[in-house]
Amino acid sequence: MEVQQGVREAFCSPALSHRTDRFLAIVADTKELLGQLTGASSVALLLGSGTLGNDAVATQLKVLGGRGLVLSNGEFGDRLMNHAERFGLPFVAMVMPWGTPYDLDKIEGFLAGHKDISWLWSTHCETSTGILNDLQALKKICKRSGVRLCMDCTSSLGTVPVDLRGVYLATSVSGKGLASFPGLALVFHNHVIGSDSRVPRYLDLGYYHEQRGVPFTHSSNLVQAVNMALRRGDWQDHFAEVQRLNTLLRTELEKAGMKLFAGQAVSSPAVLCIILPDEVSSLAIGGRLEERGLLLSFRSGYLVERNLIQICLMGDICEGQCRSLLAVLLDLLAAF
Repeated sequence: MEVQQGVREAFCSPALSHRTDRFLAIVADTKELLGQLTGASSVALLLGSGTLGNDAVATQLKVLGGRGLVLSNGEFGDRLMNHAERFGLPFVAMVMPWGTPYDLDKIEGFLAGHKDISWLWSTHCETSTGILNDLQALKKICKRSGVRLCMDCTSSLGTVPVDLRGVYLATSVSGKGLASFPGLALVFHNHVIGSDSRVPRYLDLGYYHEQRGVPFTHSSNLVQAVNMALRRGDWQDHFAEVQRLNTLLRTELEKAGMKLFAGQAVSSPAVLCIILPDEVSSLAIGGRLEERGLLLSFRSGYLVERNLIQICLMGDICEGQCRSLLAVLLDLLAAF
């Protein structure tokens, strides 16, 4: 992923002690910027990946109690079920075929018939297929049903508008759509969380709040980098540009006869998931693109299993790069 020069410079700035007032001020400013972007009232910055963030959510759901509903229409929805299983959460799974949008009426009907469900957990962008699940519709359904909504926004934040007002808990990361370096898990919430001795110390979101967001050793370099990335300018212009580049790529790929996993109306503009013909190896194509300096997603087991490659419009991407990718990719495919 391409990272802007200013973000790289912020990452390479001299390290600050996590106990200094200057670092605490940068953390506070970063949290404020994330709140402005999402509408969430609070966010914790944890050193780790999105998986750590989802462990923090599972911990809070364990404390909350009650039975939940976990939705899945791809690899990362399945992983949310695994988080729930590992934490011993009582839940029901509603699993849809990969790349299939949620049946919202079915979800609402299920909640209406199961009043014991107290929380619902879903991905926003299902990265494995590119499906963009309907966050606004889920918020409305959960509000009507009196159910707390939890969302994994790992691949959506920074690529599409993400309105977390009214969402109980949500996660994302410093890399991917925010176009900074990976290494920070972001956990958003809109309610007061107190420190709880039943919660693993590192996952205690209430303790983070009590300690001004920095209860343990932290990385000033990662925080300063994401702080700079959050200052990219007009986010609406950025979202429109991601959509424009998606349309360009999708149009040319479909014109060349390529099949995409999800239609434009139900997919994230930042993830184009290409289904390759059986005779074309995703590992071979991905490797040859990599040799030419074009880095697509293709090595993950769930992509290899289904012979998929993905173009992800995250980071500092321009039209020229997209056109170069198209030219090389179509030439390679023509050679098979």
